[in-house]
Amino acid sequence: MLCCITFSDTEGEDSYKEKAAELALALNLPLGGSGTFDSRYALHYSKAGLQLLSHPSLKQNPIQVDFSQGKLAHRLLQAEPKQGLAKALGLKKGYLPTVIDATAGLGADSFIMSRLGCTVTLLERSPIVAALLQDGLRRGFENRELNSLIQRMTLHQAQAEDFLAILPTNKLPQVIYLDPMYPYERAQTALNKKEMRVLRELVGGDLDSAKLLEIALEKALKRVVIKRPKKAPLIGSMSPSYIVKGKSTRYDVYLISPI
Repeated sequence: MLCCITFSDTEGEDSYKEKAAELALALNLPLGGSGTFDSRYALHYSKAGLQLLSHPSLKQNPIQVDFSQGKLAHRLLQAEPKQGLAKALGLKKGYLPTVIDATAGLGADSFIMSRLGCTVTLLERSPIVAALLQDGLRRGFENRELNSLIQRMTLHQAQAEDFLAILPTNKLPQVIYLDPMYPYERAQTALNKKEMRVLRELVGGDLDSAKLLEIALEKALKRVVIKRPKKAPLIGSMSPSYIVKGKSTRYDVYLISPI
């Protein structure tokens, strides 16, 4: 079994059992207690929020989406927003595009785009990862310093292709952002290698990236941006309009020609 739902059942924490039961029903996953579990992973409710625990044999620290503290938050909040990403998105004075992050993962890039001033719709296909992200957004919304940033971020648990295919004309974004799951660990990432392996196991490889790019090019009003490891091959057969290069990452930018 890949994943179950567990909760902290110490005195005075009955609410976590209720939240765990609701999530287990929503995700159609078995509900356990607070002790050991037999599955590879467990979504665990406690005072700290929702965390992804790994079986002790995997020797992996808990994974949690937390935009206010921890290593991920430190990198996102202390560093200046990435200028390469801003350039790839086409940001300029008076122009802050609406963005669909079609491969949201744990929300790091979406959070940076929100810091840059963009309104971001996050799509995540894994129900387990989406549950972690939704809990992180909820706690971020309750944080006074982060509230305005989180308000610009809206999450949908959905397959990106399906979501984009039925998107009405009046809801089309100016930019669609893609960061496909790559088959090996990138040299630079907000997650460490063990966390990337866990995320890859839950989300799966992006074998449909070329198809997603085709749909994105049909739905984006201004441009499609693809984040790639610097030496990775292009996705699909179409060459980007231009490339924004960084030390270990690049952004392939596809401009949409006006009709």
